[in-house]
Amino acid sequence: AVPVLRLDGIHLTLATLAFALMFENVLVPLDWVSGGSVPLDVPRPLVAGVDLADDRWFLALVALVLAAAGLAVHRVGAGTTGRFLDAVRTSEAGAVSVGLAPLRLRAVAFCLAAGIAGLGGGLLASWTGSASYARSFPFLAGLVWVVLVVTVGARSVPAAVVAGLAFTLVPELLERAPLV
Repeated sequence: AVPVLRLDGIHLTLATLAFALMFENVLVPLDWVSGGSVPLDVPRPLVAGVDLADDRWFLALVALVLAAAGLAVHRVGAGTTGRFLDAVRTSEAGAVSVGLAPLRLRAVAFCLAAGIAGLGGGLLASWTGSASYARSFPFLAGLVWVVLVVTVGARSVPAAVVAGLAFTLVPELLERAPLV
């Protein structure tokens, strides 16, 4: 987050995509970074005696995690931190003039987003049963996410849910559609 904390909007998006492309082409080929070409097996967890190998229970866990993460994001956005972030987004100079630290606030937002993304990545690996950077997180998927965020919106939890559903369901629907 440190190199891009001063950026915002499309510049932040482009810097993030550039970092992802650099990571994929420079660091992922190194076995000590990516774990090599053999995917890591990730079993589904056993929580409080409930075996999440059953898809229905796993869906319930994912829905619970989604609700908890959505509630956390909503609470942060509705609280003092969210108001401070709105102030920084509206006028960074004005926010600094009243004593807010834009870099610190952006770092907090970045860490919260990274934590939620990491949790989602862990659930994805558990759902598929394996973790492999090259297979699960290609650079092109990041471009699709950018298009979804621009199309659906980036400032609300329901928009994130719609984007996630679109990311998952649209390819399935296109694959099953009859060719004309």
